[in-house]
Amino acid sequence: MIQLAGTWDRGYAIHTYNRPDGSRTLLGEAIYRYQYRKQWYLVDSLARWAQHVIQSNPDFKGIDLLVPVPSSRSLSDYDPTSLLVDWVSQLTTIPRAVGVLSRYGLISEYGEAGLETSRGGMTVTAPEALRNKRLLLIDGIICSGSTLHVATKAARAAGAAAVTVLVFTKIDRQSLDTFGLTQQNGGA
Repeated sequence: MIQLAGTWDRGYAIHTYNRPDGSRTLLGEAIYRYQYRKQWYLVDSLARWAQHVIQSNPDFKGIDLLVPVPSSRSLSDYDPTSLLVDWVSQLTTIPRAVGVLSRYGLISEYGEAGLETSRGGMTVTAPEALRNKRLLLIDGIICSGSTLHVATKAARAAGAAAVTVLVFTKIDRQSLDTFGLTQQNGGA
């Protein structure tokens, strides 16, 4: 697992999204197909992977609630992260709060000053569901961390006792930069 630094209490990525040559890893390909190609049949394999990680890592002991990070494709009829969290909840018997975080606007944008998060964010639709709870925010892919930052900020404002983050894959921007696969000035 990869430790993730951020505004959350603890954070982990199960694996990298891409290899040094820019191609996707096995888990990177699976999460890509699941999230962006609507290959929902992968939910069981992905959920079992998460179950193993959650149940074998002591940092996940005492989690009260699983919370999916809202998809950037909010107009779609397919909500892969919520479906995945439902499945993980069934396997781990940890309750879930689907739909408690609501995304608005553009969360991350790369500008001349670096990453800016002023055009969007997240709100909590049911603060009482998060109050005094130890949360596990779950997402598929992390790149800059801006989405998880605003999700953590919203959860803390609602009174969450602790916020832990678990993502399936972390994009290795350095290897993408090496191969010229990202835009100039840090954009993705």
